[in-house]
Amino acid sequence: DWSSDVCSSDLVVAALVLLLGGLGQAGATKVVAQETSQTTAPVNERANLLRSQADEAYQRGDYKRVIDLSNQLLQQFPKDNPHVAYHLRASAKIELGRAARDGKQIRDGIADSRSALKEGEGKFPWLNVPYIYGMTALGELENKAEHLETAIKWVTPLLDKPTGETFSEEDKGNLHYQRGMALSAKGDQRAAAADFTKATKLAPRLLAPHLRRATSLAYLGQAEEAEEAFNETIERFPNAVIAYNDRGNFRRGRGDLDGEIGRAHV
Repeated sequence: DWSSDVCSSDLVVAALVLLLGGLGQAGATKVVAQETSQTTAPVNERANLLRSQADEAYQRGDYKRVIDLSNQLLQQFPKDNPHVAYHLRASAKIELGRAARDGKQIRDGIADSRSALKEGEGKFPWLNVPYIYGMTALGELENKAEHLETAIKWVTPLLDKPTGETFSEEDKGNLHYQRGMALSAKGDQRAAAADFTKATKLAPRLLAPHLRRATSLAYLGQAEEAEEAFNETIERFPNAVIAYNDRGNFRRGRGDLDGEIGRAHV
């Protein structure tokens, strides 16, 4: 996404999108969990249920359902953590826009991400993820470097913020991943690899940064390091079929025609 093993797009700047979608979900998942613990007003069970259902729908990749549930939240409970609903809806719209190569839908998602940030009043750095993700997606779709620069300039100051109650190390890792994606799309694979490496340290549970790190190392011609990175990813995520596929593609690209594409039992 956004939460990162949410693989299902065209990333590798065109070939590994599965990674981007991945972080997207990570972001959405995080929001629901944090908001539950931070709410001080009387618990609204119905609103909590809708948020939980929207998050689960995001994890399944049912983005239209996410939008429907988010609309219900904003219509029925406009004062109950609206930044969460906008955040979820923004993420879903951007995912759908990327898949359909629909710039308007991506822009609609970016607009929702701005609403989430406004409602969040600057309290939650992780709310920035859909905006950064959306600008990167728009930059790739329209082949406009200025959108990628906007994403990079937006996220960089956030990385200097200290972690704490509302900004975990995993949140910061997610932001490093997002900047890495923008840098990669811009063609700066070395800087992207550095961000992906930081993301794997800060957010080791997220699959996408691990895969993107390996891919960036391959782009840089660091074959041995890339092989090691793919192996480490598979060791950490033994059931991630995409990791086997990507390692197989990498090995075949090196002339290893026996490179594994996946494991039938995974």
